Amino acid sequence: MVVILIFIQIIFFLGLVLLMSNRSNLIAVLMSFEILTLAAVLNLVIFSVVLDDMCGQIFMLFLMAGAGVEASVGLALLLVYYRVRGIVSLNFLLALKG
Repeated sequence: MVVILIFIQIIFFLGLVLLMSNRSNLIAVLMSFEILTLAAVLNLVIFSVVLDDMCGQIFMLFLMAGAGVEASVGLALLLVYYRVRGIVSLNFLLALKG
């Protein structure tokens, strides 16, 4: 049990490190958000199993559906931005200011 929680913490901190280190690549930022969401959901499921409560596992299904929607919308915006600008970089994202 403790090994699983340590593994989840490693996944979460890996997502944080990726988020902090890759501030210029939008795809890496989206992937790091997904890793952070996955670690939080896994933590929720593990504690739901330990506490013998089904509510955490049901809530996990909604969170994973929301994470999937977030990823698809983010990738769609990324695709449109790439078609308009021809580059996928957060450094050039300031051009979107209106």
